[in-house]
This record gives sequence, structure tokens and C-alpha cells, in this order.
Amino acid sequence: MVNSHRFIRHLERKSIQLNEQQQFQIHWGCSSGLSKGQISMYADARFNAEQMAAIREGLQAGLSQEQIGIFADPKFSADQMNTLFHWLNGTPGLSVDEASRLADPRFDTAQMGAIGCGYFNGLSDSQIAMYADPKFSAQQMYKVWDGFARFDLSEQQVAVYADPRFSAEQMTEILRGYEAELPDEQVKTFADPDLDVDQMQEMRESLESAAGFAQEEIELQAMLI
Repeated sequence: MVNSHRFIRHLERKSIQLNEQQQFQIHWGCSSGLSKGQISMYADARFNAEQMAAIREGLQAGLSQEQIGIFADPKFSADQMNTLFHWLNGTPGLSVDEASRLADPRFDTAQMGAIGCGYFNGLSDSQIAMYADPKFSAQQMYKVWDGFARFDLSEQQVAVYADPRFSAEQMTEILRGYEAELPDEQVKTFADPDLDVDQMQEMRESLESAAGFAQEEIELQAMLI
């Protein structure tokens, strides 16, 4: 077992000065049986104590050095680190390549979660690439995810609204149009970010009503034959 006091003195000789909370994370890592190499991954004054704890917990959970390396970076907050740790340590966990898609400090934890859900639900890289962009809010990301995971839309159909100019509420109206099985060209008539949600809803409902009347007319004609 690594002697924590000697390890901290070693850090001090290298001019690495840690505060009491940071030193506590070193003590904890040593007492839990982590190796000197593992503890060195977070024994850095640039990490605050919460960031150190996230890395330490990842090491204790058995993540590899490659996996830890995805989030062991001071540019990530402790919450972001914990989110990445969660997705790597899940059952099944994300691969290193998949987790790397989430590992962008511009994403908040909810955005990371939306991207992680995409991989967890079997979306392809090209599908996830359509919303893995910090320009989208987490709510917008989940609406794009909905198009693939819940509505089984094609990439061409999702591309109609996978645009950060649409609010999440506007995206919902477009999804409702697809859910009502309106033709793509009709959905595109109200898929306009310059229309407010009420205008989009009115246009969608008008198209749905017209489609319903047309279907009733077809059924009536079939009965008369």
C-alpha cells in the first residue's frame, strides 16, 4: 500500500502544493489500495478536491487508464467528470470512442446525457452527429433523439427540424406532423423557425383535418362501388 504521507512529501518536493481537501483525496486513494501510478493521475493541484474525487472513484471502479484519460482533465467540472464516469461505467458502458463524443467541456451534463442516451439506444454515429453540437440545448437534443428512437424517422426527415433555430416546442410540432403521417412535403410547409408554435400547430391541424376528410371521402367512395 502506498504511504500517503510520503507521497504528499514527494509532491511537495516537486513543488506541487495541495490544500487539505486535496490531500484528503490522496489519503483516500492510498488507503483504498490504488497504485502510485493511479494516484498520480489526479495528484495535480490544478484539480480541485471534487474533481480529484471523481477521478479516484473511476479508478476504484476499475476503469482503465484510457477510460480515465477521457475525463481526467481540469477543463471538466466535477459534475461533467461524474457524468462521463457514469456513461463509461454503465451496463453496458460506452466505448472509449463513444464516450469521447460526450467529452467536450462545452456540453453541460444534460447535453452529455442526451448524447449518451443516443448510443445507449443504438443510434448510429451519423444520427448522433446530427445533434451532438453545443448549439443545441439538451431539450432540443432529446427532440432529435425522439425522431430516431421513438418515431423511427429517417435522417432526411429528422434533418427537417434538426436545427438549433427551432425551439424544442417547435420541434415537437414537427414531430406531431410526422406522427400523424403527413407527407414530408406537407410537414415542410410549417417547419419554419420563423413561425411561432401556435402558427405551426394551426397549420399542422389544418393539414391533418384535410387529410382526414380526404380519407373519409375515399372510404365513402369505396362503399358505393
